[in-house]
Amino acid sequence: MKKTKKWRESEDKALQRIWHEYEHEFGTPINDPEDVARWAIETKRFEKTVPSLQAICKRALTRAIRNEYVTDAKDRTVRSMCAVPKSVGGQLVWEWGRLYSIPPDGVRISLQRRRNQAVSECRQIRNDNESYNDYNEFGAQIPLLDFNIQRDLEEERLALDDQS
Repeated sequence: MKKTKKWRESEDKALQRIWHEYEHEFGTPINDPEDVARWAIETKRFEKTVPSLQAICKRALTRAIRNEYVTDAKDRTVRSMCAVPKSVGGQLVWEWGRLYSIPPDGVRISLQRRRNQAVSECRQIRNDNESYNDYNEFGAQIPLLDFNIQRDLEEERLALDDQS
């Protein structure tokens, strides 16, 4: 059975509730997830059904192929595999293929999806930074980060060119 975003969100909410119950019970603002997990299992707050062997294998496979890299002819490290969307029975699924064997539209969609994930993470970092500055108990102000990574990428490219 395919897990939906809604299912994932409800599981996250349950785990967040467990975390906050631990904080409340022990009165500690900073905690080790190992301790919280042990307590949650011991107190039967966390009970989980075992996923199917196929689901475990699929997750391991996608993690492994997502983390497979090759060095191209210009000595750049690139992912060798690429996820591309496909509609199957009205549902969106992601199929994987070798980067250089996927048509341009598929690669464009995949790269845009990864870019959107990076933008989303930057947005969350900015929100966390601003909220911390507004409400932390120390009155501290952490300068907002610069999210223009173009300069970082160019400096890295120049450094690599200097090594050549």
